[in-house]
Amino acid sequence: MNKDKILKETRSLFIIILVALLLKVTLIEAYIVPTGSMEKTIMIGDFLIGNRFVYGMRTPDWIGIPYTDIGFDIPYFRFPKFREPKQGDIIIFKYPRYPRLKYVKRCIAEPGDTLEIRDRKVFINGNEFALPEHGRFILPMAAKHQKDQNIFMGKGNKDNFAKTIIPQEGDRIPIGPETALLVMQLMLMDGHELTLKNKEGVFQFTMTDPADLYRRKGSYEVLDEYYPNGNLLNPWSTNMPRGELFF
Repeated sequence: MNKDKILKETRSLFIIILVALLLKVTLIEAYIVPTGSMEKTIMIGDFLIGNRFVYGMRTPDWIGIPYTDIGFDIPYFRFPKFREPKQGDIIIFKYPRYPRLKYVKRCIAEPGDTLEIRDRKVFINGNEFALPEHGRFILPMAAKHQKDQNIFMGKGNKDNFAKTIIPQEGDRIPIGPETALLVMQLMLMDGHELTLKNKEGVFQFTMTDPADLYRRKGSYEVLDEYYPNGNLLNPWSTNMPRGELFF
């Protein structure tokens, strides 16, 4: 193989890789499904191609080594969107507690809608949202009055969830004991710093879940940085010390 042919093939390969990267960060992106919450529609490990521009394509916001935490955030720009997400859409989004991880979920309610779950039946604005054609229940039904602290705002369980209005642009949320959990998570996701001070010391709130850290790093040492051994707190923690909050 002569030198000119090697250079020509190398140049062609470089162009193919460059075009693939440009498509990945602008128009489409490939994803692997990490959880089984949408079985039988989508299975764990399924390979998906996502449409990046329908909700407003945006430039990359992170540069680093794929599948690692090694990298840094960069400013990004979002292009105009063709339409808003609507009920029934299957959406790929960044998991708030670990933005490097992508989640796949079905949108069942839009901003301003009222969501309620009664005996496993989902109601949006008082109308039942039918189970998808291949939908199925994989866990036993929870008792109606059972409270699950892992459910949003502790408002019930997976099968019975109290009426909740989906926030929309322009809404005002008063800060108080009942809304503190919601407000703290929103502020952290917007980049604000939150601390709690008491006689034991100063504790810093973070959206990074220690359970996710352990799964990714495989070391229990990461848990030592969190309360009660360390000074990091999660806003959803059920074992939170008393103290004064600072925003």
